[in-house]
Amino acid sequence: MKEFRRLLHYVLRYKFRVIAGVLFGLLSAALNVVCLPALQQVFTWLFEKDALDTFRRFAGRLVVLGEPVRRLALYLLDDALRALIVIVTVLIVLKALQAVARGLQEYLTGFVAVKSAIDISNDLYSRVVELPVGFFGVARASQTVSRFTNDMANVERGLNTLFGKTIREPLNFLFVVGYCFWKSPLLTGSALLVTPLVAVTVVLLGRTVRKSARRALTSRARLVGILSESLNGMRIVKTFLGGDYEKRRFGEENRRLFRQSRKIVKAEAATAPLVEFLSFFAGALMIVVAGYLVLEGRLRASEVPTMFIAFTMALTPLRKLANVNNRFQLCRSASERVFEYMDAETEKLAPAGAVELPKLAHGIRFENVGFRYDDSEPVLEDIDFEAAQGEVVAVVGVSGVGKTTLVNLLPRFYEPTAGRILFDGTDIAGGSLRSLRQQIGLVTQDVLLFDDTVRANIAYGRTAPDEERVQAAARAAHVHEFVGRMPKGYDTVIGEGGVLLSRGQRQRLAIARAIYKDPAILILDEATSSLDSESEHLIKEALDEFMEGRTTFVIAHRLATVERADRIIVLERGRIEAAGTHAELVAASGVYRGLYRRQFRDAGPTETPGSEEETR
Repeated sequence: MKEFRRLLHYVLRYKFRVIAGVLFGLLSAALNVVCLPALQQVFTWLFEKDALDTFRRFAGRLVVLGEPVRRLALYLLDDALRALIVIVTVLIVLKALQAVARGLQEYLTGFVAVKSAIDISNDLYSRVVELPVGFFGVARASQTVSRFTNDMANVERGLNTLFGKTIREPLNFLFVVGYCFWKSPLLTGSALLVTPLVAVTVVLLGRTVRKSARRALTSRARLVGILSESLNGMRIVKTFLGGDYEKRRFGEENRRLFRQSRKIVKAEAATAPLVEFLSFFAGALMIVVAGYLVLEGRLRASEVPTMFIAFTMALTPLRKLANVNNRFQLCRSASERVFEYMDAETEKLAPAGAVELPKLAHGIRFENVGFRYDDSEPVLEDIDFEAAQGEVVAVVGVSGVGKTTLVNLLPRFYEPTAGRILFDGTDIAGGSLRSLRQQIGLVTQDVLLFDDTVRANIAYGRTAPDEERVQAAARAAHVHEFVGRMPKGYDTVIGEGGVLLSRGQRQRLAIARAIYKDPAILILDEATSSLDSESEHLIKEALDEFMEGRTTFVIAHRLATVERADRIIVLERGRIEAAGTHAELVAASGVYRGLYRRQFRDAGPTETPGSEEETR
């Protein structure tokens, strides 16, 4: 029940609406029961010969309310038809008031359920964006998306049911049963003998729903992943004729989902008939007991129909609550998955005791740094070098050697498993992430842009961008040229992932974003791999000027700054094989000499080598 307590924490933020909902639910249940005496009077009029005498005596007692009221009551109840019309009118008014009370109760509880679900979703997103990059290596993006779609939908429906029906239906049941006990304890007690059987049935079937629900939610998350992969890679799917393979993958996962969903459907399908049968059994038992009481003169015949109607009214909440339990189990399984993410350890941008790192003044040192993913083989070992402030350091090596992993340690996307990284002599592990990352600009091969305006993408993260800086960064990265041709200029929305731009334009926009930030440290990870020769020439000049005075780490195949870098680090099998200038390495390092010949000199000035797939 831990999940329920946590959900309750969100619901109680709106305690006044919850209280109002409970009060209206209470009023609805009370008015529901008040209708029963009115119904009793209808049956009294229909089945008892002395009904009019009873009504007259009742009207006579109203003298305490005043003579005019007594006379009006005598007039209305003195005629059989008028009496029937009055009673039915009262019944209609009571039901109308009960409907209004129920509507207000459902609105208030529905409002609380939806608002609580939105609060949970906001908190979940706040936690997700604070999770370390390494978390998403294990938990795929599709799994995360599924928490916000399928899981949150089940949480919202569950909250709506729990704080709607679980407030109203138990009150209805208790009020009606209370009335029935007041009229005939023996008859009511005999009918309630089946209640324990109903409770056991609901609990057992609810357990089945909960187990299957969690597995079904997992399958739905996998389906989202398969769908996302196939849609994002549609060109590959079509080029390699992978349509049938993708259909099989999707179909197999859908079959797993069907098996789990079928168990949920079977449990829900069994609940209502079993509860209905038990209710019918209770009704049959009630008929026998009612007949006995009437024959014994302990119950009036005119009271029997009212008791049966009341009994039906009492069983209706039980049937609804049976489905509530199934919905609760779905909600519980979904909330477990949501809170699992919310409980994951997050990054703290400025934790207590962390050192605020001032702007880099001297340099960065990797001191015997090692790194491995979980229990896998080491990716980096004994990485030891220093990058002075303002230096350009290139990192080269064959694919999969750990170049990207090395630069990912600097903004602390991952933490070293050995050694340390010093920032002006201070271990960055003890510094605040905010003060560290504020000084880092990043441009990667896989450009990520947002479905927003050009301006918002350049000044990403700023609520009030400086227009002059935006345009200066755009001009420096040669973005201003193509933005001028757009229908709304810098206010043009570029679509999801920058779909309205060419690949080279997206790359230049990412460079403009880094220029706007004006960082002390710049990381260029295959930053110009998507540019044609003309664009690369334009960007090269901009980057040369932009890198001036900044500590820059470069990973590239074609970038000319590799040759002119102040220092080149050659990685082989996760270790530094050699370090030095281009001329020194060509003379002294066979690994670098081989790389240079294959990746630079032999590529020629116009050839575009295949992009490097940096692996972990």
